[in-house]
Amino acid sequence: MFIVLIPVFYVLLWTFFASRQPEKNLRATFLKTTLLIFAFAAAATEILSLFRSITADSLIFVWLAANLALFIDVRRKIRFSPRRALADFREKIAEIPVFYLSLLILIYSVILVLALFSPPNTHDSMTYHLARVANWIQFGAVEFYPTAIIRQLYQPPLAEYALLHLQLLSGGDYFANLLQWFSLVSIGVVVSLITREFGQDFKTQTLAALLSALLPAAIVQGSSTQNDLIAALFILAFFYWWTRAVKSNSRADFLWTGIALGLAVLTKGTAYIFCLPIGVIFTGLHFYKHPGRWLSARRLAAVLIIAVVFNIGHYARNYRLFGAPVSTAGDAVRNESLTPKMFFANLARNYAIHLGTYSEDLRLTLEEAMRTAFGDELKNPASTWSANVFRVTYSTHEDLTGNLIHTLLLTLLLPLVFFFRNEEKSLIRAAAFSVFFGFVLFSLLLKWQIYGSRLQIPLFFLGCALSAACLARFLPRTITPVLVIAFIFSLPPLFLAEPRGVLTDDFRFGLTDGTRREKFFRNSGDSEALFTEAADFVKEQKSAPEAVGLMLNVNDLEYPLWFLLKDDFRQKPLIYHVGVENASSKLVGSRPLPEFIISTRNENIVEGVEYREVWNKKRVRILQKSGAAAN
Repeated sequence: MFIVLIPVFYVLLWTFFASRQPEKNLRATFLKTTLLIFAFAAAATEILSLFRSITADSLIFVWLAANLALFIDVRRKIRFSPRRALADFREKIAEIPVFYLSLLILIYSVILVLALFSPPNTHDSMTYHLARVANWIQFGAVEFYPTAIIRQLYQPPLAEYALLHLQLLSGGDYFANLLQWFSLVSIGVVVSLITREFGQDFKTQTLAALLSALLPAAIVQGSSTQNDLIAALFILAFFYWWTRAVKSNSRADFLWTGIALGLAVLTKGTAYIFCLPIGVIFTGLHFYKHPGRWLSARRLAAVLIIAVVFNIGHYARNYRLFGAPVSTAGDAVRNESLTPKMFFANLARNYAIHLGTYSEDLRLTLEEAMRTAFGDELKNPASTWSANVFRVTYSTHEDLTGNLIHTLLLTLLLPLVFFFRNEEKSLIRAAAFSVFFGFVLFSLLLKWQIYGSRLQIPLFFLGCALSAACLARFLPRTITPVLVIAFIFSLPPLFLAEPRGVLTDDFRFGLTDGTRREKFFRNSGDSEALFTEAADFVKEQKSAPEAVGLMLNVNDLEYPLWFLLKDDFRQKPLIYHVGVENASSKLVGSRPLPEFIISTRNENIVEGVEYREVWNKKRVRILQKSGAAAN
């Protein structure tokens, strides 16, 4: 399969950088390679989209050409000794305690197996992550299109660009979950690099990586097709290269800072919130350490320009449709009429979602304390997304898992950063302020939601570097007990996660429990039977329809219909949304209405044309144009 072109490119690119790395920092080389491979995928996607040429053949050509060019350059100029690199790697591995290494291998391996043997079944992927990829493949471009699920358009697209490449090069979605798993492993590398910049030894750097691997919300995300870990990787890379730039003041480090920032905001909207305090704090720190203001200002401007260049395509599409480069298309995600009580209620709720335990009494006591303190503010629609009800829950579901041990660690250890006396104390304090103000901004700007735990993941990863440094410096004897407790709390997310677990609720082996299609719908209630029967009804028509319309609500599943209606997303029938009522309705153009529509809505008049119901089961209906002959 042509999917091997991506890891081959990665190896060649890593070798290219390693042969030119004077300090032989192979982890920094790994990070550079990771940033550039995502940047390459983004650039290739945008350029091919201009010519409506996003196809398997065009991507195979692009990756083959890139591999050939790199191979020629590496072969001609290589000054890198694999044998020496392997020896250095063995020396580093020998420094890691067996306990640390064993836990890391266990966690990453279990998540890898889940990622490989589970089909993508994350709800957001069914509604917009993978659904937008299917639309892009069909249209051959990433231009906006009419859709009832408006998130498919305005949300930053980098993670889906990478999924697009994986899907076209492999011929399916079998490797889609690997993107988040790879990001989780890469995050461990970046967290260790950040801890290195804090002046910590290799053992402490590995401790930080291990703490990141033990983060429950990250464990359940690591086998999914969400984008939280991918965004966290780039946010952490932004932080790391800023620390390097503050120390070196070199153009190269500012270049990598700009690339990381550009990729972060091209992945997820929350990156703006988390990168802002990092940027402000490190800008001040940089001006303090390097008084050459004009030179510093030019380099800081370069960081922003590079970031904008990476996002220019998506900004332009957003501006043309929504009138702003960054938009939520009317989705009410921002707080309204902010008051002190609302702000503190959001802070408390965003903190409390991590405090769930097995004890129902403790959960109820905490909920009662929150109601006593904030009353009706806990259900204020001006600060609560989509009428979410505040509860302190314990869950192993990928959207709801909290981070109890890491939250307590950060709460207890964060004040200790002011007691550091090494030369890197300013960087450690900058990290602490970045975590604190990132959390404050998150609570200040965004409405509270029950899914907020996974959105805060970048703060916890940066907190892992801080926690490792504090434990090693002030509480070294507590490290082993802390790791044992964290590991115990990681076991349910690791083995009983929903909807992809090693074990099911009744302790059957989850990887072999059910067919791939059944596992595909495991997170979607009774949708398997409904969608399968609806798709079969359409496919069984005597004259196969040229096109099938979708008339959906804003949070309905879409990707399963692509999966069921056609094997190759570029083949017929064409699938597109009809009866769209949001801003994207302006993009409808002159395309004809299809004979059949799969609908989750009640109306029978679609864009002025009358349809009649020919199939109905629960919430799914199939409509056929009135006057068309029944098949």
